[in-house]
Amino acid sequence: MVDATWSPVPAADAYLRHLRLGADRAEGTTRSYAGDLALFLGWCEASDRDLLRGARDLYLFVGMLRTTVVERAGSGRGSLRSPGRINHVLAVVRELYKHAVADGTVDGSVLGLLFEVGDDRWLPAELKSGGGGVRYRARPRHVQRSRRRVTPVRVHQGEVEALLGSCRS
Repeated sequence: MVDATWSPVPAADAYLRHLRLGADRAEGTTRSYAGDLALFLGWCEASDRDLLRGARDLYLFVGMLRTTVVERAGSGRGSLRSPGRINHVLAVVRELYKHAVADGTVDGSVLGLLFEVGDDRWLPAELKSGGGGVRYRARPRHVQRSRRRVTPVRVHQGEVEALLGSCRS
């Protein structure tokens, strides 16, 4: 992955190489992730943010994703991104940061900006997983709610007549 001056972006390049070669992800998956990372890193560069400030201001990136139309060629061009699509982009960005922390490129404290970390000590026993001891869980901070589209069930004329016929007043 390269920036506007055709210089490699080390953190993204290392992450994409890990995906393709180390994790044996498909070429299409790697290409999709590269596009999502290019969107995020382009936003960071345009707003003069480094990786740390990008994580700190991720909510602003989410706002940009929600309010700007898709400019790339394809079926979604000219429309807003769905919550599911935004969540996918954010998941790829979080994975970039997790890889960069493991690689030593970024300090581990950045993960606290991306995840809410909690433990299960205070959960009721029926909600705890077996094995005892403290288990930590991380929940992403920036998640868009997906709204499922529900198709209304059509009511037939006979059902309407039966309902009206059962009314007493």
